[in-house]
Amino acid sequence: MGFSRDQSAVTLFSAEPPRGVSEHNARSGRTVLKAICRALATVWTYRMCAMFEAFVILCPEHVKTLHRDGFTKEKTREFLFDQTGIPLRAYDDDDAEGAQFTRLYEQIIIDGEPCYRKFARPDQIKIVVAGGTAGKFSAVIGSWATGERGSQSLTYPLE
Repeated sequence: MGFSRDQSAVTLFSAEPPRGVSEHNARSGRTVLKAICRALATVWTYRMCAMFEAFVILCPEHVKTLHRDGFTKEKTREFLFDQTGIPLRAYDDDDAEGAQFTRLYEQIIIDGEPCYRKFARPDQIKIVVAGGTAGKFSAVIGSWATGERGSQSLTYPLE
């Protein structure tokens, strides 16, 4: 976030409740991240895209699996950005929330299925490592909107 390793800072974020991601069986970083993608898809509401920020809180045990498979923080963020979307079939009901904005969403293919990309930019996905080693529990914490009219994270240095 632009601070040196020895600089303390605090991040403020008006957010939804955390969504737990329990993935104890995954043996690959890709499988761990796919589970997190599914939680990211539900930020704010399932069919709304492009207008949010989210924090992905990775537990040390998931980080160990990701690191072993060559996932850096940036590669993790890129994977989550590229693999988190909402299938177009979820918009079959024209009056469903989010359907009125589909012209603004980017269409992509995920695992062979046409989807709308959940996030507009990779930097809308923040990654933090936290927690202990009592189980493979990570979390997703989403915003209710982003930008000046919504919930955007702010980080301040501590003196």
